[in-house]
Amino acid sequence: MLRKAAKGGLQVTLALLVIISSNGVAFMAMSSPVTAASADFSLTLNDPSAGETIEGVTTETIDIRVNTKLSEPGPHDLTLEVTVGREVVKTTETVLYGGAQRQRHLSISIDDPGRSDIQITGEVKVGGETYTDRTKTATLNISKRYVPESPIPDRIDHSNPKIGDTVYGVDYEKVTRLFGIATKPHPNNPLRSENISWGIDGDAVDSGDSDDSGDLNIEEPTVEEKTAYTEAQANAFDQPDIVYPNYVETWNENNFDDFRSTVNSDKNTSYTTTETGSAEFIKDASANVFNIKDAVVVYETGDRHGGRPRYIDPTSTLRGTVDYRITLPDDIDTITQTKTWELKDVSTQTCVVADYGTCGSSSEVGSTDGENAVEIEYDLGSKDPDRLTLHHVITADVKIKNMTRSWEYRNVTKTKNVTVTKNKTVYNETTGENETVTYNETVEKDVTVEEGYWNVTRNNTMTTDAIIATDSVRVTRRETVEAKVDRRVFPNGRVGFDVEFDSKRDPTPPATWSTLQFNGKVISSGYQFVNWRDKKWDELTMTNKNGTEPVDTQAMPILVNALPTSKPFSPTPAGINIHEVGYDSRDLTTPGILVPAGVSTPLIADNKYSPPTSIAFTYRSNVNVKMEDGDLKEVSFNESVDPSDAKVSDIQINTFPPSVETFVNEVGSEDKVYATDLTATVTDQTEDFYKVKVSLKKADDGDPIELEPGDGHISVGSNLVEKDLRTDSSGTVLMTIPKEQARTVTFKFEPEDWHQKGLAEPAYVESSDNVYLGRGPGIKALIFRIFELSWLGVALLVIAYSVYQRHHILKHI
Repeated sequence: MLRKAAKGGLQVTLALLVIISSNGVAFMAMSSPVTAASADFSLTLNDPSAGETIEGVTTETIDIRVNTKLSEPGPHDLTLEVTVGREVVKTTETVLYGGAQRQRHLSISIDDPGRSDIQITGEVKVGGETYTDRTKTATLNISKRYVPESPIPDRIDHSNPKIGDTVYGVDYEKVTRLFGIATKPHPNNPLRSENISWGIDGDAVDSGDSDDSGDLNIEEPTVEEKTAYTEAQANAFDQPDIVYPNYVETWNENNFDDFRSTVNSDKNTSYTTTETGSAEFIKDASANVFNIKDAVVVYETGDRHGGRPRYIDPTSTLRGTVDYRITLPDDIDTITQTKTWELKDVSTQTCVVADYGTCGSSSEVGSTDGENAVEIEYDLGSKDPDRLTLHHVITADVKIKNMTRSWEYRNVTKTKNVTVTKNKTVYNETTGENETVTYNETVEKDVTVEEGYWNVTRNNTMTTDAIIATDSVRVTRRETVEAKVDRRVFPNGRVGFDVEFDSKRDPTPPATWSTLQFNGKVISSGYQFVNWRDKKWDELTMTNKNGTEPVDTQAMPILVNALPTSKPFSPTPAGINIHEVGYDSRDLTTPGILVPAGVSTPLIADNKYSPPTSIAFTYRSNVNVKMEDGDLKEVSFNESVDPSDAKVSDIQINTFPPSVETFVNEVGSEDKVYATDLTATVTDQTEDFYKVKVSLKKADDGDPIELEPGDGHISVGSNLVEKDLRTDSSGTVLMTIPKEQARTVTFKFEPEDWHQKGLAEPAYVESSDNVYLGRGPGIKALIFRIFELSWLGVALLVIAYSVYQRHHILKHI
């Protein structure tokens, strides 16, 4: 119900309920105020519809899409509240641009498993008035997230999962589809597992075992048989999905979380795949992109360089690993040298860069403080990059103390005691004469000598070591996709939708839309999804000072790949009739050459295709199935539907990737395909001609229909010269028919297809009329009249005989 908030003298009623829970505890619940009805604002759950269930997993983000519609144009303040059970879990404020239907994405996360009612309430302010509405109640079912017993379990086939089991929170049947070309060869025929071999048609084929243990019981297969069949099928074929496989993101998120819990934070060890770099002290610096959330690798063309871009949401999450190790030399302590290295500081920056630049530049679009395994939320803003690059900047400050010693010699002056020989004169009393006497005397004297010593040099320095490790992924930004829908109701109750997709980019990307969903029906653009793992992560290695060795881990990101497999089609055709598909003018080559070996998904035929940009289809009611004693007896469907059950707001479109915001807007001022009434009458005749007046009008109100170019025409019998007629403003056209061609003539109004009409132009259904102009003149007409009169005479004779013999005839009745 559409509501306007209560105000003024409007009476508001409150209801108080006493509810007894399952454990016997009573509690009171007060219902929301009853509000007045208005036709200005509406709020509906996009998917699922009321009564269905939204599935989620604890601690994971749940994406809820809500359709909002406001008849009043212009921006208005919109508040949305998500209520789970009796608790408001999220409130968001945004701007609603009125006059069209808009889709809003609400993301919530629930910690506790269980089932609850979920409802979205919206309030929009228009001028001085406040309008509210709420969606119908749906069920929210939250399952507990599966966490493997070991942080990184062995590969999938080692743990021997079975049907019903989950691996990283994903059902096993779906897990087998994740691996695509993962581990085994891909023979196309037949499907094989270790002990069982089946034909493609599903009939069991004897595996050669004497006890026939390899036969598959098709009617009541055991869990083991179903598991083996699922494994065999996954290892033999790449099964395309019509819609985006959401379980891939569940796998990537859980797989990355468990891998992250095992990454060694000891900086003497680093984990890497291929992207590495080294400096003097920083060794094995690495940055590796694990995956980009919801990204799709779209195989567009056969161009090796640009044929498979990775389509990304402008705001999403990039996961990756960054690592490094610090290696300092061993200290030196010898008789001649003492040298030490001391790590003073290490700083790191991890960010996502659009195109070129580095962390902290204008090219940075997201960053994190985390180390090893990182999740970075990025926002491209107005940037339209060709690549996203994971940057890991490492800076290390190292203090080096160096002392050297050397034995050297030098000349020095020293004072020494030396013996000096001197002469002196003394008087010899014996001889009475003076005599010269020589004697030695010790004295101090400066002398130059050579001396050895240790020459010590001390040098303390601070050096900075820096390196940037990067890993780039080529990407294509996806913009909002709008579906412009011209809706028309047919006289027989069918509803037609002419949908034009606008990608907001020039030129239009080859892959604009993936699916259109409507009332449980699906129309595929022809692109289908196939998944296989990023084989780069099979080569994970661990490096430390002792060397490099491979690491056996479960780190296995899965890529979603979209391939053009066919023209647009509906896998649920009952009730859906595709009338026409509009294509881009480009002829593109099928990208078969780019598809990895072993991928057996068929591509579109003839090695050429054009991107579909519009589609026109009609909808009628669901199929009626009649069963009798368990057997299918009859399948039928009604031609008409209640037009209120086929609205533009029921249309949901998805693009690549599905998280990109989409809009569905109704366009056009004409909402009907009109029934017509065509009549042909003879207005006059001459000796040689009949004059026929053909009138065309609307069947409902009798208004005349003037046929202009592009409106269609009135066709006449094929043997007449003048075949195509158009009416004037009075809705009539006159035609002269020669009597030599006189006969029963059919006039048929053949309108232009409804989906070819302009948004403000009326569309019509066909109608026809016959006019009898006799047999014409001449001998042929005379023969026909004699033949007709002869039959009249025979009939009169039969009647007369019956009257004459009536008593005899009645006796035998």
